[in-house]
Amino acid sequence: MKKPCIPSTVMPTARRPLMALAIVSAAALAACGGGGDDEAGSTPTPPVTPTALSVGGVVAVGAALPGATVQASCATGSGSATSNTDGTYTLTISGGALPCVLKATSADGATVLHSVAPVGASDAATANITPLSELLVAQLSGTAPADFFTSASGSASTLTGAVTSAAISTAQTAVVATLSAAGIDTAAVTDIVAGSLTAGSGTGYDGVLDNLGATLSSTGTTLTTLVTTVATSAASAGSSGTSSTDNSGEAAALPASLLLKPAASNCAALRSTNYRLIKFAPSLSTGGADEVTTTEVASLDAATLTFTWSDSTSTTLTANATCRYTSPDGADVTVSPTGVLVIRATMGADDTTTSAPGTPRLVVGLPVQTHALADLAGQWNYIGWQSEAGVFSAASGILDIGAGGAMTRSRCEDQPLATAEADCTATTTGLGSFSLAADGGFVLSGTDANGSWRDRVFAYRDGTGRLLLVAINAAGGAAFVTPYRVLNGLPVGYSQYTWNVTMSRNGQAVDTVLANTHTITATDAATGVFTRTTTAESTGVSHSQTLQLNKARNGFIYRAAATATGSDSSTVTVREMFSLKLAPGLNAYHLPATNGTNARLGLAVGRP
Repeated sequence: MKKPCIPSTVMPTARRPLMALAIVSAAALAACGGGGDDEAGSTPTPPVTPTALSVGGVVAVGAALPGATVQASCATGSGSATSNTDGTYTLTISGGALPCVLKATSADGATVLHSVAPVGASDAATANITPLSELLVAQLSGTAPADFFTSASGSASTLTGAVTSAAISTAQTAVVATLSAAGIDTAAVTDIVAGSLTAGSGTGYDGVLDNLGATLSSTGTTLTTLVTTVATSAASAGSSGTSSTDNSGEAAALPASLLLKPAASNCAALRSTNYRLIKFAPSLSTGGADEVTTTEVASLDAATLTFTWSDSTSTTLTANATCRYTSPDGADVTVSPTGVLVIRATMGADDTTTSAPGTPRLVVGLPVQTHALADLAGQWNYIGWQSEAGVFSAASGILDIGAGGAMTRSRCEDQPLATAEADCTATTTGLGSFSLAADGGFVLSGTDANGSWRDRVFAYRDGTGRLLLVAINAAGGAAFVTPYRVLNGLPVGYSQYTWNVTMSRNGQAVDTVLANTHTITATDAATGVFTRTTTAESTGVSHSQTLQLNKARNGFIYRAAATATGSDSSTVTVREMFSLKLAPGLNAYHLPATNGTNARLGLAVGRP
């Protein structure tokens, strides 16, 4: 045995601080071989060589993007590379570990795309970086891909939690469904992230990129707008009826699939698609459980403004303002920012869908979509117009719906709209249940003290990701249903332009579609109270109104009855109002009676 190693730095210990002594002693022991024997034949531990993670793929928009800078940030490590002339790239990260998030910036800096690479069976991964992967990252993260790249970079927990094979598969399914609904054939793409791609070939994956690019160009939609809509909708998906704060403001918000459809020349919100027209009129038979007959589906060619009906007849609209049209039989058609049509139309004398032809009615047109029962799960607000022996009155409530379609709780039902939410009563028995309807939408049915009843319900998901439900019954009653949520205020100076289509107590549409302008002049964030100046465009007279958010219930806007002085010095009567926000640019409102007979329910449609 060799002479013990006693480093001079350990001695003496007087006056040396304890912590310093410990550090120096540890270093000394390490220099002496850790305090063990140094016998001949001992084998030192060999150094560990880190594995090298390899990530490669193609950067392309259809055509290759040569010279693009590709950056990867992974659960462990980061790296960069430059794409070749054919768009291919390979980067290597010593000691790197999947999953990764990637960003490609074109040589001219004009195009920035993102992608992801999940954990795989080896230390190599394929990650194509294309407009399709950009959409996938938006769907996967529910946020702008650039923001996700920033937040996930260097965060192993974020990457491992979000970038999984299962999550990528779910996101791809949603993206493919969106593109397919817009008429883009995606059959050639089986794997957006790792699929085979030859840039510039015009076939397979590349052919889908070409088709997407051509569709964006022809519809006037940018990839940025499409990606933003996908991210916004994804962030709300799965919480359609769940309490949330409404931050959607009043921005136009078409769903992504409609953004890829041709638009009318004078209205970006009117797109070529199938619309379900829902007439708020009595059906052929008006019993509580009778079938609802007052709906039709028509196909719109937005370029020619022509509706084609199921019997192959057609109706061509005439534009008389931006997003407003007239039909040959005098229907007044308005288009909301989210693509919902709100129409005042007189039922034809030969209308075979209603028992009361020849009368003016409110009609709502929803772009046709497909939804599952699970989409209804959550908490909902509604406001409606219900018939008792042909006389209509307002109805409202808060509903809880389970994933299987059963209503599990109802609050505030049959109580005045002015009833504060905290004072509402609740019931959990005798409630209805939703089922899928063979011809689209849902059937809501149940039994109460008056016997069996049946409603039809149709759903539309706009670009915010939230669902709007429209329910009707055979008697002509209607209800507008929206996710329960808390409303935020809009800023001072914000102007809203609306068309108002209103129903009277006999269920018929009143004579005139009113046009108003509202400009917010003051807000109180603490109380939700705000004031606005309202101008009636038919007279040009303005006056001031005071309203309050989330009164008497969350999601509603309340206006007390008052008198105001008009801009022409006239006295203006301001009626009490309860308004429920349904979607950006679309509100349902109730005006209680002032003389016993003039109660109203209507829709306010945002106009350009």
